Amino acid sequence: MLLTSYSSILEKGWQPVFAQARSHERAVEHALAWPAVMGERTISQTVCALGRSDQDWSADYKLYSRSEWDSQQLFDPVLEDYLERYPKGPIAVAVDDTKQAKTGKKIPGASWHRDPLSPPFHPNLLYGLRFLQAGLLFGHHRQGDHDARSLPVRFVEAPVVKKPGKRASKKEKKAYKELKKK
Repeated sequence: MLLTSYSSILEKGWQPVFAQARSHERAVEHALAWPAVMGERTISQTVCALGRSDQDWSADYKLYSRSEWDSQQLFDPVLEDYLERYPKGPIAVAVDDTKQAKTGKKIPGASWHRDPLSPPFHPNLLYGLRFLQAGLLFGHHRQGDHDARSLPVRFVEAPVVKKPGKRASKKEKKAYKELKKK
């Protein structure tokens, strides 16, 4: 039952996101295969889970590199479903940041962060990218004896703003404060 409803959300909700029907079909295939992938969830692992390891993989990689679609629109069906269920509100959102470890020194936006898994008495550093995730909290407790569930609605990169040097002008320092607030 869960798979059927998940599949129908992807079929109907993701239709306007993709310009071509075949891109939409391939994206739905990948979304249904990802939960079955063991280990790291990479494109190649997904292709193997779909049973296409002995076929040409270029169309699968082109879905992510060349197809024109906005990844933020993939979350729109969740927003629409939430507003249908709870039209009067309140809208509860949970926001969290996460770090993705990187090893290359020329990756745009990568910087040093405190490792969240390090003990408080010995903070370790982690080189990587920072992302912000926002999730809608579905209040299932209103419908019975159920816990609330969160579904993601946004996942965006949030790079650290570079601090100006000691000799920076007042204008540069003010611009830094404004960027830091955003």
